[in-house]
Order: sequence, then C-alpha cells, then structure tokens
Amino acid sequence: MRLLVVGHGRMGRLVAAHAPAYGFEVAGCVSARSGERAIDDGPFAGVDVAIDFTLAEAVPKTLPALAARGI
Repeated sequence: MRLLVVGHGRMGRLVAAHAPAYGFEVAGCVSARSGERAIDDGPFAGVDVAIDFTLAEAVPKTLPALAARGI
C-alpha cells in the first residue's frame, strides 16, 4: 500500500520512518516547504492513502487537493 504523509513534523517523520515495517511504501512527504501546489503537481500517482499531520487550518486546502487526485 502506498502512503503519502502530509505534514513532516515529529509525528509525520515518525510515521514515515516506521511505515515500511508495517507493509507501507512511503510515496512521499509533503510539508510547508513543499509549496502550495505540492499535492496538485507532485508525483503521487498510485497513492492509496494519505495521513495528514498538518495544522487544522491547513486541512481545508489539503483535503480538496487530495480528493481531486483520488487519494
């Protein structure tokens, strides 16, 4: 299963580090440094699931971008 980690703080880094041990392939990590269009333009074809560890204020922008990509 391919995983996209959104938010690369302590929790996002922890999940990304341990995901392979649980059968996940980390397709990528998106952070504030990635830019506003990172989800829209990123190479995330075939991602099965995203886990969002951003701030609550970021979710209204992140969720539609993920949904548009079928994630």
